Amino acid sequence: MEETLVEKSTKLGKGLKLYFVFSVFILSIFFIYTVIYTIRYNVWSPNEVLERYVILLTLIGIPGILRLFYVQNNKIINYSTEKYIKLYKKYYILRLTVLNCIAIVNIISLHISGSKNFIYMTIIVIFVFFFCIPQKTLYTTIDKSENK
Repeated sequence: MEETLVEKSTKLGKGLKLYFVFSVFILSIFFIYTVIYTIRYNVWSPNEVLERYVILLTLIGIPGILRLFYVQNNKIINYSTEKYIKLYKKYYILRLTVLNCIAIVNIISLHISGSKNFIYMTIIVIFVFFFCIPQKTLYTTIDKSENK
């Protein structure tokens, strides 16, 4: 028996929420551990070049990936529902993966240099994750189009 679009959209919603919660939880634990370790053991070796390029990567990467997702989502909005679900999942996971990578680079840089700028940049990246919470309206729209 094949899944209906309602079941697929519900399954997609649960999967994306799980991926989102798992990403934020793991990054937060990793970040808190690194901050405590850095404060406790004072392993600071300031590196201005590392600081400059990681901050630049963060400030360009965040709006870049959010804009890319927006543009790609607008391109696929008129596709069939099945194709839209598949591409939306792909682009959503890409967006969260890039944000994960940016956060991990900031956390590793914090561990290496101990600069407080990386603490602030990681907090900003984790805050940006909350702009990426899976939309409930997406699934209700798919459900309504299936019921017509």
